[in-house]
Amino acid sequence: MNTVATLITDALVVLPYVLAVAAFYFFLRTVYHVKAPVRPLFLWPIVLALIGTGAFMIWGHYYIATSSIVEKFGGSFSPFYSVSIALAGYVVAWLLFYFFRFLLEKMRGASRRFK
Repeated sequence: MNTVATLITDALVVLPYVLAVAAFYFFLRTVYHVKAPVRPLFLWPIVLALIGTGAFMIWGHYYIATSSIVEKFGGSFSPFYSVSIALAGYVVAWLLFYFFRFLLEKMRGASRRFK
């Protein structure tokens, strides 16, 4: 009985990481084959979301390792948060890249008009 509970707990801890790695691999592979000029608008947010999610996962495991037993069982860190951090990080990074590209193109258009 104890072995089954341990296996289920291990599967629930590992599953978000497997899903995050699979999703990042799928998106990176898909975007890598795109030849359109908008490729950086999709590639770099994925890379930044991957870095942010990795940092969040490392912080979460460090927090669990250094916390007391009472805090460990308080549910203060769940690996499922990593998936939401990855999605939020991608959306924020994509918005920032899109905004800065829009500004650069507006500035480029304005500089052509003044020549």
